[in-house]
Amino acid sequence: MSSSWPGRLTALVLLVGVVTGCTAESASPLPASPTLSQAPATAEASQTPPSPSATLARTPDPTVIATPPAETLAPPPAATLVAGTTRQPGEPGSWAMAGGTSSAPWLPVHALDPVEVPQGPLTVELEGDLGIASWTAQAATAEDTLGERLTSLGEGSGTPAFHAPSAGAWVVAVEVRFAGNQGSASYYWHVVVT
Repeated sequence: MSSSWPGRLTALVLLVGVVTGCTAESASPLPASPTLSQAPATAEASQTPPSPSATLARTPDPTVIATPPAETLAPPPAATLVAGTTRQPGEPGSWAMAGGTSSAPWLPVHALDPVEVPQGPLTVELEGDLGIASWTAQAATAEDTLGERLTSLGEGSGTPAFHAPSAGAWVVAVEVRFAGNQGSASYYWHVVVT
């Protein structure tokens, strides 16, 4: 036999070094970026496929999810439609506030609780102390479930105040842009104007 103890020890050390290198690489949760020093030394080495454990080790951990702190995902303030003594909470639609967003389509009448209001002035009150830079109010008939044929009810700044649409069942939508670029929100109500 031409194999000697020092030769076997050298081979064992090289094998342990290769295994240790793979193990140290697999401890990284992010994929390794190849550098010039990691390029294969020969064409034969570049044709050798990676071991399954090395391939799996380069996959990021799917249980680690980066999320912003909870305090940055604040929803918009609640809105209430006011008609005389009648008060009806609004249903939020799309909004963008404090690092969070929610996108919603036009809300049809069957998705909203109805409220009877007389023909006349309506206002929208918002909770909290956010100022209102601008607002628009629009309405669609109950039959227009996609909000494709909108009737303008008004626009302005400050507290939203406008007149109810004509008698019938409507979806009233008010979009508010908050002062100081603090966000925007849409609110919906199913109003039955008497």
